[in-house]
Amino acid sequence: MEEKKTTKPATARTSAKKTASTKTVAEKTKAPARKADKQVKITLIHSAISTTPKQRATLKALGLKKINQTKIMPDNAAVRGMIKVVAHLVQVVE
Repeated sequence: MEEKKTTKPATARTSAKKTASTKTVAEKTKAPARKADKQVKITLIHSAISTTPKQRATLKALGLKKINQTKIMPDNAAVRGMIKVVAHLVQVVE
């Protein structure tokens, strides 16, 4: 009363499809090539005394603690937004 299941043997055509479409994880997740990674140089020129807590937190996120301290950050929208918040405290060189 048992039914036997038959399976088709793998043909050359089906196995060729599998090998042709197989890519490594690195090839699938490869980021598109960028032109040049631009960077921006940020220097703290004024004290963080008497600034709002948001501005102090932004300076901390930028890694600026002392006057005349300089950090080189990537030039992207997130960093540009942080610079805008503390523009009166920092000097930016592109």
